[in-house]
Amino acid sequence: MSLHELISRDVRLQRKGADFWGCCPFHKEKTPSFKVDVNMGFFHCFGCGAHGDTAGYIMKKHGVGFRDALIILEEQYGIHLPGLRATYNKKIEGPHDNKKQTGLTLRELMEKAAARFHDTLKTSRQSGAAAARRYLLGRGISEETINKFRIGYCDNTITDFLRSIDGVDAKMLDESGLITTRNGRDFARFAGRVIFPICDGRGRVIAFGGRIVEDVAVAKEPVEEWVSRKGGFAKYVNSPETPLFHKGDTLFNLHNAFAGAKTSELVIVEGYMDVISLSQHGFPQTVAPLGTAMTEAQIKKAWIVSHRPILCFDGDTAGQRAAQRAAMRCLPILEAGKSLFFCFLPSGLDPDEFVGVHGVEGFQKLLEHTLPLVDVLWKVLLQRYCEGSSAGQPPQTKLIPEDLAALKKDILTTVRSIPNPEIQKSYGFQLQDKLFAFLRESRKIQKNSARDFDHTGSSHRRVSAPTASLNPGKEHFPSAGRGHSNELNLADLAHGCSGHHNISQKILLGILLIEPILLQELDELLIQTDFGNAELDMIKSWLLGAHFANIEVTDQDFINQRDVFLKKIGMGLLRTHAGFLFKDGVSVDEKLKRWLDIWRISAGQEGAKKDFAHTADLLKKNSGAQSLERIKDLLAAFYQVQAGKVA
Repeated sequence: MSLHELISRDVRLQRKGADFWGCCPFHKEKTPSFKVDVNMGFFHCFGCGAHGDTAGYIMKKHGVGFRDALIILEEQYGIHLPGLRATYNKKIEGPHDNKKQTGLTLRELMEKAAARFHDTLKTSRQSGAAAARRYLLGRGISEETINKFRIGYCDNTITDFLRSIDGVDAKMLDESGLITTRNGRDFARFAGRVIFPICDGRGRVIAFGGRIVEDVAVAKEPVEEWVSRKGGFAKYVNSPETPLFHKGDTLFNLHNAFAGAKTSELVIVEGYMDVISLSQHGFPQTVAPLGTAMTEAQIKKAWIVSHRPILCFDGDTAGQRAAQRAAMRCLPILEAGKSLFFCFLPSGLDPDEFVGVHGVEGFQKLLEHTLPLVDVLWKVLLQRYCEGSSAGQPPQTKLIPEDLAALKKDILTTVRSIPNPEIQKSYGFQLQDKLFAFLRESRKIQKNSARDFDHTGSSHRRVSAPTASLNPGKEHFPSAGRGHSNELNLADLAHGCSGHHNISQKILLGILLIEPILLQELDELLIQTDFGNAELDMIKSWLLGAHFANIEVTDQDFINQRDVFLKKIGMGLLRTHAGFLFKDGVSVDEKLKRWLDIWRISAGQEGAKKDFAHTADLLKKNSGAQSLERIKDLLAAFYQVQAGKVA
């Protein structure tokens, strides 16, 4: 694969002469200034100055060093660069690969230990090795899978074996993490355990994980691994931090996952056995962190393999906590086109058990119904204030005012932790949309509860009772003067009310577009206002999204979009009905008061509009005196609203 073919996976390139040109993938631009020189084999951006060769492009794109760039090129793109390997041999291999005078390196020691563990599992007649084989057989692990993952067993002979290797010394044994000393006595760290070799991205053994299968007395493990509450040793143990192994930077099975992730998204599970079982069942693109929550470094490594990895966790409390931590840790490193997706297993089932119950097809369907990162973030934030809002459970739909204020603050803080401005805006809009939907659902439930509680059958009207002075004559009916009969036309009345209502709503939004500072006091009230009009609701959502995302009113994108919305509303309408906006010396408090006055009128119109619709239904069934009296009441209420005299 050539350099321009590699880059064209990310950027649309056009040939100009012998070279290729496109928009730079490393900065935002509209006019192409990014050149790929075919003959020289390098890229250069005349806008931001980015420059490099094939390895340099991968290093800059993924934010990795030279060594990892070569791994990505080989494993993900199938590109081999032997010339670069020779030139940068020291950088590639590192200090723990250089041959010493003894002829032994730390990497070679780890490989020898892995081979010993694997051979012990397969050939030893000791009771411990037999117990390990029974354990793997009971978990349904095949011989082929045991060989693929080089699974082994550590018995008590490992210490003597390691010391017998030519060239090994005490320092190297200590660096390997295979032997630990306590009270002047050496112990095999993994004695009595099934062994899972942990490899780097190139498949080289850098550490081990072990699962206990034997009695404590046989294992002879060090006291620090004792788990007093269980009366035994830790179930799983990993190698300590070594010159080769850093737990927070490593994903188990990453070297095998590259090939599998070419056709499917990377799947991240919680443990070794989950990875091994899923790989055996046809999901080779599976990896796992090593007994810890996902770190930023592990997320970045997952993105090297797949831009949309799926985190698959148990549905229990521990699994949900792990998902929450991963979601929050991901935010400061989010990049355009890269994210996390989540799926949750039924509580009490790990991936291995789920496949056993529901089969491979069932697990595949589970992976097809994932939650995006923004949905999990919303659940994390809401769960702090509402019981039952964790994954897969409907939340309680009531928040006290203090908790609502705290939730809004948490949303703002969460969004601000995303450094990318475009992604930050997008998350601000989507999280505020979810808040709106939640509050709308809360109001529906509360209204239904109030209606159920009101057993008197009385109507909840939002306007005052009519008075004698507001009893209109026939000339006030919208149907008069149109060539229609003098019969009362409720459809026309409803239309007239809707028209006035729409005007007041436009004025409300127009004021906020011109004076967004008012949202500091009015955001919650605006959230609860249902405009019932797709275009106006879109303006409302945009206003609140910009508010929650803390976008500056001087931001050019904000100004451009605001002007588009003001054009839709009509500046003439605002100058006619909200002239105070254009007068000097009008305080923010006065503008706030005027907005609230208009909102009260609009709210009254909404109530009258709903009552008209309700009465229209009644008239279809009953046109008697009682209905006519109801009409008089409604008309009085309507004209009271038109006069701005709302209760």
